[in-house]
Amino acid sequence: MVNSRQLAECVATAMGKPPTSTAQHAKNLREAKGAKEEGVPLVTAGGRGRNAPTMSRKDAATLICAILGSDAVQDSVKTVEWMRDLKPEFHGYRFRRPYGRFWRIADVEIGIRPGHDVVEALARVLEFFDREAEYKTAFEGYRPASLDIYFRLYVEFPQRFVSLTFGVRRLVSAAWTYGRRLGLPDKQARWIEQDELREIAAITKPPSNELPKQTFD
Repeated sequence: MVNSRQLAECVATAMGKPPTSTAQHAKNLREAKGAKEEGVPLVTAGGRGRNAPTMSRKDAATLICAILGSDAVQDSVKTVEWMRDLKPEFHGYRFRRPYGRFWRIADVEIGIRPGHDVVEALARVLEFFDREAEYKTAFEGYRPASLDIYFRLYVEFPQRFVSLTFGVRRLVSAAWTYGRRLGLPDKQARWIEQDELREIAAITKPPSNELPKQTFD
């Protein structure tokens, strides 16, 4: 459980970003100046000090997206807005032989729904790490050399294309894209991977009685 200041510090440390600019991104998202819905914060906002609200996994995902997609620190709000507007496309789960025939999709899903935008999908990734150990039990019977789970959120700009990849190496993988790449990959790109995401997830983990239940309807 962290407040806005602590979240900014955590994200800056995990991503290797300057604390000052990360805190400014967080402030911009709270104040949401110039947002499409004027006066509506893009992250949880409220009191200060002891009265500061607890930040959610979605807040953490929003801050990460602002950092990855902004060319300048003052771009936080418009960056999150265009990222949320990108059309999502799910490319399916792919299984490596000979394992695929044994599993149902529900056994390997990580909770991202087809209609989730970038921020919502990234929030589900952060939530996934709460049950990472449990998730790995689905693969125990196959005894691979290692259960190496990976994630990468990859943001290209200025053409505004985002991809999210997930997998258990040598067993299963999945991919989601947001927006459409209009040509060759942009030379300007930023990304975040599983180690940084796992660190942020640990710091922002809610109490056990508040953990969201995973459903796959």
